[in-house]
Amino acid sequence: MRDQLASKLGADPLSTSDAMALLEGLVARDESNFYAAGINWQRLRAGLPVLQARVFGELAPKMAREGESGGEDILSKLSEISLEEAIGFVSGILAEEIGQVLRLTADKIDLGKSVFDLGMDSLMALELKLGIE
Repeated sequence: MRDQLASKLGADPLSTSDAMALLEGLVARDESNFYAAGINWQRLRAGLPVLQARVFGELAPKMAREGESGGEDILSKLSEISLEEAIGFVSGILAEEIGQVLRLTADKIDLGKSVFDLGMDSLMALELKLGIE
């Protein structure tokens, strides 16, 4: 669960060779108290909205800021279908996201129930929020 939440927040695990190379460099420079990860700045900024403040503007690489997507694919799909089809489409997306968090297939999700009635706790709800965003 921790690894999956870290991934949704934008911190992907490093390969062993990348981690060892970073460690070697830090030890050679007598550095300490570092966190090393492959950062997906787009996911991190989506998961931590405070990072969108101007004060953090230089933190994320420019390429990550320019490559952000606002869900245009979903919006364009919704604009092309009827209301009934749109409800089914969005329900399917939500069932998949809920299923990923609960480790179930989408067809096992009863969308008529509260996610908490399905067994979701507050940490899982945060993971779902990030997935939906």
